[in-house]
Amino acid sequence: MNIRFEDLPKPPPDKSGWPWTSGSDQSAEKRPDNADWPRISIVMPSYNQAGYIEETIRSVLLQGYPNLEFIIMDGGSTDGSVEIIKKYGPWLTYWVSESDHGQTHALNTGMRHCTGEVFNWLNSDDYYEPGVLAEVGAAFSRDARLNVLCGRLFMVFPDGKIQDVGRTKIRKTIEATIVFAHGEWLQPSTFFRRSALFEIGPLSEQLHYVFDAEMWIRFLLLHGLSGIGFSTTPLVNFRVHDQSKTGAVLMQQGADADFDGRYGRERRALQHAVFLLSGLPDQFAPIPSVLSDSEVPGIAEGIVMGWEAGKTNYNRVELQREFRKQHFIKCFAASDYSGARNMVKELWACHPWDIEFTLMKIACFFPASLINRAKLARRRLSSRKVPAEPVVKES
Repeated sequence: MNIRFEDLPKPPPDKSGWPWTSGSDQSAEKRPDNADWPRISIVMPSYNQAGYIEETIRSVLLQGYPNLEFIIMDGGSTDGSVEIIKKYGPWLTYWVSESDHGQTHALNTGMRHCTGEVFNWLNSDDYYEPGVLAEVGAAFSRDARLNVLCGRLFMVFPDGKIQDVGRTKIRKTIEATIVFAHGEWLQPSTFFRRSALFEIGPLSEQLHYVFDAEMWIRFLLLHGLSGIGFSTTPLVNFRVHDQSKTGAVLMQQGADADFDGRYGRERRALQHAVFLLSGLPDQFAPIPSVLSDSEVPGIAEGIVMGWEAGKTNYNRVELQREFRKQHFIKCFAASDYSGARNMVKELWACHPWDIEFTLMKIACFFPASLINRAKLARRRLSSRKVPAEPVVKES
C-alpha cells in the first residue's frame, strides 16, 4: 500500500518539505513485468528520541513504496516517543514499547518479526532521502545474485551542515576489507538480502558499539565479496549529536574516560579478533595495548568463536600480508626504521609480488636523517594544500 503525506497525521506547523508536507513519488503497485516488488523490512530500534523520531518515521512511510514492512522496537521510552509512535500505529506492521537489554537485543527481537526479501535497520534519529526504497527494491529485483547494496550516506551535524561521507568501502580482497571493516562500513546505507544476512545468525548482544561491524565481518567471512552492488544515490541522513552513541563518540571522544573506554575496548577487541584469524605472533598486533588489557582478548576470542562456522572465504596468507603491511607502516611512521627494514625483508620473503608502498619500502634503507628530512618536507607540502570542502549542502 502506497502512503501519501495527506494520509498521515498533520505535521507540526513549523515543519515543511520532506518528509513533512511532501512525499516521494509513488511507485507503481507492480513491477513492469507485473510481478510484486520485493518486500523491504525496516526495523527501527528506539529509546528516548522524541526530538527526532517523528521525522524518521515519516521518512520511511512516505517512501511511496508499495511493499513495505515497518517494525518499531521501542525500549520503554519516557520522553513522549511512545505517543508519537502511537499516532502512526495504523501504518506500522508491528510496534512495541517495552524494557529490553539494549539496541542489539531490540534489533534481534525485531528481526524475528521480519518477512521481507530485503532488510536493513534505521535508528530513530536518522532519516531516509526520498525515493530510497524504490531504488533499493529495483536493484534487488534486477539481480537475483545481489546480496548487498551499498549506497551513499550523508552525515548531518548539529549546526545544520551535511557532509557526504561516501558508502561502504570494498577493497580489492576480502582480507583487506575485513581488516579495515570497522572504519569503512556504513550500516545505515547498506541494505541486505534478508535470507543471506540471516544465515550468519543474530547480532552479538555482548557488543554495544561495534556489533554492526562484527556482523559485517561475519557476513563477509561466510559470503565473500560476491553479490555486493553499489548505488551512487544518497540514501540516508545520519545525525551526529551528543545523545546518540556514535555521535557521542565523534563529538566527545576523550572527554569522558569511561564512555571512551567501552567504545575503545570493543573496537580493539574487534580488530584483535581479525588479527587472531591471521595466526601471526602477538608482536604484529595492530594495537599493542590490546595485550595488556585482560578484558579485550577474552572478547576477541569470543568473537572469533562466533566466526568459526563462516570462515570459508578468506586466505590466511593474504591476511598475514595485510597485518605485515600495517606493522611496516606503523614502524615507518614512528621512525623505527630498523623495525621497518625487518618488516620489508619479511614482506619480500613471504609476499614477493606485493608492490604497495614501494617507495616507502626502499626509503627505509636510507639513512634516518635523510628519511626524516623527506618526511618533514612532505608534511610541509601537505599543509599548504587547501583541503576539499566536505560540506555538500545546508539542511
